[in-house]
Amino acid sequence: MSVHAVTDQASSPLSWRLFVPPDWDDRGDDRRRRTGLPSEVGHVEKWRLAIDMPEEVISRGGRRSSHPTRTPDAAAGRGR
Repeated sequence: MSVHAVTDQASSPLSWRLFVPPDWDDRGDDRRRRTGLPSEVGHVEKWRLAIDMPEEVISRGGRRSSHPTRTPDAAAGRGR
């Protein structure tokens, strides 16, 4: 998932997070080892990322847009 600053002319990523499915949360999972997924990275619900990520950008000095928009992907909220 990602947060971007967007204008009519350009888009720039401000923050991004890898979505880890719940079934990958087992720290001993062989898929985690094969992909190099660090043990400190685990499952976080997409709705929580959608709330937390813009707030993280703002806390680092980003400013709130007068027209904030959140556009989830088609699978948001489906656990994928």
